[in-house]
Amino acid sequence: MASYERLRNYLLCYAEDDWLDLTWVAFIIFHKPVYRPVDEVRVGVLDVIRPLVLEGLLEIGDPNVHWGEEQREGVPPCKFFTWTLPPKDALERIDREWRALNRHLDIGEICWLNLTVKGHQYVSALPPEEQPNW
Repeated sequence: MASYERLRNYLLCYAEDDWLDLTWVAFIIFHKPVYRPVDEVRVGVLDVIRPLVLEGLLEIGDPNVHWGEEQREGVPPCKFFTWTLPPKDALERIDREWRALNRHLDIGEICWLNLTVKGHQYVSALPPEEQPNW
């Protein structure tokens, strides 16, 4: 299996249990992204998530609670809010906002990624030998 397929399967299997943020994706791709140029990390992350988003396996959005903030009153915990932009526009927004920051991201900055129903179906259909060894 090609390394992109392993990476794809790893990210999608991980996303079954938790939302993904861009810093975590960068860490999985580069191991120590802070030692790489910001543009290299941004392009690498977008190159990996773009097909997953455009294929409808992951969606882009935000949780109702951000790191360091208190939960909003009356909002159920752990709810994901998908951006209302078309996927291509959402990816362009990530690129634009990251370029504007011109630095490595902190946890939860810009957006989070959530596994879609189609993503769950993809992961469920993976043969055991293509699933990560946790």
